[in-house]
Amino acid sequence: MEEEWQVRRTDIWREGKYADLWSVVHVLSGAIAGLFPLLVPLSFWPALFTATAFFIAWELVERYGGIAAEYWTNQVTDVLFGIAGFLATYPLLGWENREALWALFFFLWVLALSLSWSGWRAAARARLLHEALLREREKLSRSLARARHGVREGKARFKEVREELQARTKRKRVRRRMRTAAHRRALGAPAAHTLD
Repeated sequence: MEEEWQVRRTDIWREGKYADLWSVVHVLSGAIAGLFPLLVPLSFWPALFTATAFFIAWELVERYGGIAAEYWTNQVTDVLFGIAGFLATYPLLGWENREALWALFFFLWVLALSLSWSGWRAAARARLLHEALLREREKLSRSLARARHGVREGKARFKEVREELQARTKRKRVRRRMRTAAHRRALGAPAAHTLD
């Protein structure tokens, strides 16, 4: 029954077992990390190590901070997608055209933030829907409990009324027999029925 009350997300931001639309955000984050040496000069290996440590730390925050409930396989591929994004843009640092690199850096930031905002909104809507569904389940559970209680009370009341009607019917029969016997005695006829 619990599974019936789970929200099955069907939007494009739903979590996948290995990859999902969030994977694009992770690739963009890796690409931004690959261009980060524009701000802080780092050679390849320290930059890659720093970026990878950041990707892993983010996945741990998501898992243990309650941000996202993901498959562990998705978390591993998120780190790999981040590294792939890093490897795609780090070699671009050799370009002489720094203005183009800064433009690319800011474009990737805007794109990653826009996609993240869209995903967070979809997750918030799903969370609100799930909470509304749980509230509705609670209302139905209370109604069902009241109905069950009402049925028990109704059965008890029915039994009382039935017993009362049976007692009345028995009293009427007894009175009728008594009247019939009294009437017959008054007429001098023998009683047809004897009272128990």
